[in-house]
Amino acid sequence: MILEKQAPIAIFDSGVGGLSVLIEIRKILPYEKIIYLTDKKRHPFGTRSKNEIEKITDEIINFLISKNAKLIVIACNTASTVKLNDLRAKYNVPIIGMIEPEVISQYINEFTGKLAGLIGTKATVRSKAYNNVINKLNSKVNLYSKSCSELVPLIESGEIEDNNFMEELKNCLSPLLKVKITELIIGCTHFSFIIKKIKDLLGSNIKLFDPSRYVAQFVMEKLSEKKLLNNSKQIYEPEYLVTAKKEEFITSAQKMTLLILNDAKLITI
Repeated sequence: MILEKQAPIAIFDSGVGGLSVLIEIRKILPYEKIIYLTDKKRHPFGTRSKNEIEKITDEIINFLISKNAKLIVIACNTASTVKLNDLRAKYNVPIIGMIEPEVISQYINEFTGKLAGLIGTKATVRSKAYNNVINKLNSKVNLYSKSCSELVPLIESGEIEDNNFMEELKNCLSPLLKVKITELIIGCTHFSFIIKKIKDLLGSNIKLFDPSRYVAQFVMEKLSEKKLLNNSKQIYEPEYLVTAKKEEFITSAQKMTLLILNDAKLITI
């Protein structure tokens, strides 16, 4: 497969969470074509089994290859826990996940303490993918991980202002405060949209790290390394593909972000 500079970057997630990655990529790569695929049909990924997650990820990547993607971003921490090297070998296209050593290495040296926190889905926490990478990069850092899967459907539907959501968020964060973490990794792209609320509850002494912007940086570096940066100066609107609940996705996306979605195409994978 010959990769072309003018071909699109493809990004996928189970819902609106991965839009945080799309936003960061557009900031530093404004001239790239982007396809964003949201698999609302099988949302959420975070409560599924390892085998289900692997099957879903493989199917989506296969579909995005058919759309001539020159690079694929798995903008979902849960889906990033699968064996990406096997997929890279199978499809021979750059595939970037949220938990790459090249991503985590950009921020781990900013950690000031020995106990960092992580909030993610049940599947991400269960995989220990973050633990494994962090241990290799800096064995002095211990990670206290907390599953907060129950927040994902509330964020997905845009219900982040009611009392029920704030109670759920407090329940999620209180154990992290008790063990006195010094940093917090946002280990689910959905949580990128509630960072201000997280900061308000944790206080100013705990520094937050959102991998979305570090992933964007790695995407730029990978495209540059492969000589695949688009050399045109035209700005393209992203193409949005949805496997189900199209109107719900558009409404949630516009509620959670400043993006204006003129349309999204319903697809079958």
